Amino acid sequence: MNEELSQELGTTEQVRQIPNPTGKGGFGDNPQNINPGGRPTNSMKSYLARKLANMSDEDKEKFLKEHKVSGKDQIEFGEGKAKQETEADVTITGPSIIRLDE
Repeated sequence: MNEELSQELGTTEQVRQIPNPTGKGGFGDNPQNINPGGRPTNSMKSYLARKLANMSDEDKEKFLKEHKVSGKDQIEFGEGKAKQETEADVTITGPSIIRLDE
């Protein structure tokens, strides 16, 4: 059996297991990552989202035209920025990988 198929079977077995059988979890191991206040609700983005959500469609169109919001900016505000492709030239040094299927 090749290594890729073996790895796929291992993943399948992991998926079949109950991911959190005790129901416990959270930030017990890393309490420094807890955000006790939750997501900030008074940010400019939250304010604008609430403001636009409460407007009628006609009012939204009027607002966008008056403020000269481009179509691209409208889409980014509504759906977030598009995925950006990046290229990286990476050199890894270390032991060679041994392939078992050769």
